[in-house]
Amino acid sequence: MSKECKVVFLPSGKTVNVPRGESLLAAARLASIPVESLCGGQGTCGKCIVTVCEGQIKLNEPYCDGCDSMARPYVRACRAEVLSDLTVELPPGSLSVDIPAAPPGILAHRVDEPLSSISALALQPPSERDNSADLERLGAALRKCHGASSFSPAPGFLRDLPESLRKWHWKTRAVLTGPQTSRELIALLPPEGPAGHWGLAVDLGTTTVSSALVDMETGQISRIATILNPQLTYGADVISRIIHASRPGGLEELQAVIREGVNRLIASLCAACGAEEESIYSVMVSGNTTMLHLLYGADPAYLRREPYVPAATSFPTLKAGELGISVHRHAILAAVPGVSSYVGGDITAGIIASAMHRDSAVCLLMDLGTNGEVALGNSEWLLSASCSAGPAFEGGGISCGMRAATGAIEKAEFRRSSQRFSFSVYGGGQPMGICGSGLIDIAAGLFRHGIIDRAGRFRKDDSLVASCTGDGGKAYPLISRRQGAARSLSISEADLENLIRSKGALYSGASVLLGKMGLSFADVELFYIGGGFGSFLNIENAVTIGLLPDIPRERFVFLGNSSLGGAIAMLVSGTARREAEEVARRMTTIELSLDPDFMNGYTASLFLPHTDESLFPGVLESLKRIATKEL
Repeated sequence: MSKECKVVFLPSGKTVNVPRGESLLAAARLASIPVESLCGGQGTCGKCIVTVCEGQIKLNEPYCDGCDSMARPYVRACRAEVLSDLTVELPPGSLSVDIPAAPPGILAHRVDEPLSSISALALQPPSERDNSADLERLGAALRKCHGASSFSPAPGFLRDLPESLRKWHWKTRAVLTGPQTSRELIALLPPEGPAGHWGLAVDLGTTTVSSALVDMETGQISRIATILNPQLTYGADVISRIIHASRPGGLEELQAVIREGVNRLIASLCAACGAEEESIYSVMVSGNTTMLHLLYGADPAYLRREPYVPAATSFPTLKAGELGISVHRHAILAAVPGVSSYVGGDITAGIIASAMHRDSAVCLLMDLGTNGEVALGNSEWLLSASCSAGPAFEGGGISCGMRAATGAIEKAEFRRSSQRFSFSVYGGGQPMGICGSGLIDIAAGLFRHGIIDRAGRFRKDDSLVASCTGDGGKAYPLISRRQGAARSLSISEADLENLIRSKGALYSGASVLLGKMGLSFADVELFYIGGGFGSFLNIENAVTIGLLPDIPRERFVFLGNSSLGGAIAMLVSGTARREAEEVARRMTTIELSLDPDFMNGYTASLFLPHTDESLFPGVLESLKRIATKEL
């Protein structure tokens, strides 16, 4: 038998050769296939499930979790050794790029000093009286158009300059990038032709990566696309990835897979919009500090060692081609500035998206992502902290969890008459899993109607609750294959425990920040909610489980993906970029892991809605009304 085996991954058709005896997870990593592996391949999460269609494997341990809930049996990729040529199929949706059908709309920020611009120029032809060099002639026209700004040509720019200017009869369009005071000439275009001037905003989330293609002339968002972060195969959290990056070749692996993921988004966006990748001249990237280290190829090792020092919090502006991003070879790439090891550019971008840094009112921003950042303040002061919420809100660590994409249960409502949930599924069709907003709805429904207690445990006398096949405790069935679903879905006690931990971290983190300023939730005048599933979030249900405080509902404001929103603003607006730099400079970070108030508050929040019921008077009143009706 050959020492090397060919592994084909469906539905993409990607093929890779691996040594016999290698794990399927390692094969997927080599092929840049984002098989989800929250535990980093330790065999504990059960997420790296694949179907072996053809060929032989050796299973190092039996896998039963979820096998009976799938249309056909799956195996753990991390526990399956390759013994022959294989054909492997990934779960539905694991490789999908989610692109909304309609453009999200026009930017709130007007286009001012965009990161890239195109200037139409008419140059004076040379003559006996004026035989100045072509570059000087071009520079004079640019200075006349742009004032006293300086310009420098990109490498290789001079090669085609003479012929192009003469061929186009001294009329051209110049592509410029960078700040207004010092721009770089990266290309010359014919005086007439397709408009084709695009910018790319990227949110490098720990669990998902989102990108927006922006028309840089109008500021309109043409499309937004989202994928699972392909680094999930190396672990669900940033610590797992930092550990992997410290291994030989590990940092290069992580940089390569995130680059491949961003390039896949670019290809999908350009195909949807009929755009050319070469017409993307500027890129703005937002993300937490670790994700930016991995994109830039900076060693993140010291982020997890005291005193937690990053290589950088504000990353240098460079050419996107230097990182292998598939846009114009001289396109500019900039990153949103961060604050500290665990408060990165994503929270700075969120503040820019909310404009809380300009408001006199007390504002609070809660980003419902894996790292769970919280920011508090106004135009006078700003505090921030990272709460390490975990990936539950993005489907990670949940037995049937998935990101907010096609097939995800985005909303759920408990029907007293049938003792069952009705669902709204993102994109329509049958549900494939549960995203964060759906998980919150389900937990709130179970709690309101007494099916689970305040600790998230199922009541013993509920006939619908059954034991799980694994170590998830009891489970409540949501939908089965008999009802036409692609897979059976249920919510287990382990799932609820993960959710309660995540909501507890965010609530207590926000509470600690308020306490530092002598404030309470009642003092918050505007409560901004960021996160990819924010627009689907049911406020009442989020308050019921204790994720959000029990304050007047009109104070809550949805931002959607605030990290991406801030990056888009900075892509088209020099004002937004300068404000982001100022926000990052003046923001104070609170290290919650060293704060005893946080640990005490976190422990108290591990109940529904909270140990201190007096903090949630509206929830208690609602529970009493429901109990009275059901009696």
